[in-house]
Amino acid sequence: MTGLMDWGEIYPNLSFFQGVDYSTQNTDFTGIAGFSYVGENWGGVGEFHTNQNDQRTYSEKSWFEQGPFALGTNVQLCLNTFSF
Repeated sequence: MTGLMDWGEIYPNLSFFQGVDYSTQNTDFTGIAGFSYVGENWGGVGEFHTNQNDQRTYSEKSWFEQGPFALGTNVQLCLNTFSF
C-alpha cells in the first residue's frame, strides 16, 4: 500500500511531496519526503527515505538536454553514516 501527497509548486519550478510505502504482509514501511525542480530543458527529483529500522537514504535523479546533447545523473547516499 502506497500513498503520496503532492504539496504542489511552492516556488517557481520547485514542488514538494511526501508519502509512505507500507507492506501489509510484514508491516515494513518506508517514509518518503522529496522535491522536484523542472525547467525548460533541465530538471531533477530528490527524495529522502527512512524505514522502520531507521535506515536513511537520499537519492537524486537529474537531467539536462540541449539540442542533440543530453546528460542524466542518478545519485544515492546512505545517510546513516552522517551525524548531525
